[in-house]
Amino acid sequence: MWNYIYYFLYLSRIDSSKRTSIESYVHSQIEKDCIDFFPLRAAKSLNRSDDKHSRQLQELTKKVNALLANLSMKERKESVRMREREQREWEEKHQHTTWSRSIGPEDDGSTLQLNDTGM
Repeated sequence: MWNYIYYFLYLSRIDSSKRTSIESYVHSQIEKDCIDFFPLRAAKSLNRSDDKHSRQLQELTKKVNALLANLSMKERKESVRMREREQREWEEKHQHTTWSRSIGPEDDGSTLQLNDTGM
């Protein structure tokens, strides 16, 4: 912003014969109180750059999401492998153990009895 003010001051002090065509145009616009030459909010070159950066950001976002999905899939597979290993270890530990249900006249059938046949 300050650079524009300095530029306007420069244009008002420089001899009109020494101004370039752009400087003459800007000076004439300032004298007419016209600010059409002034970039409001964004310059065209920045818009092109923003589009490029936006596309790059979208591509990076897709890549990050793909990596996260892959990582999530690996974590799920690892979790399944871990549960399977825990199940095998439990089965190996209890392979000689049997469960039986004793049903008698006074028993409602909900009693389980553990019989260790080994180890």
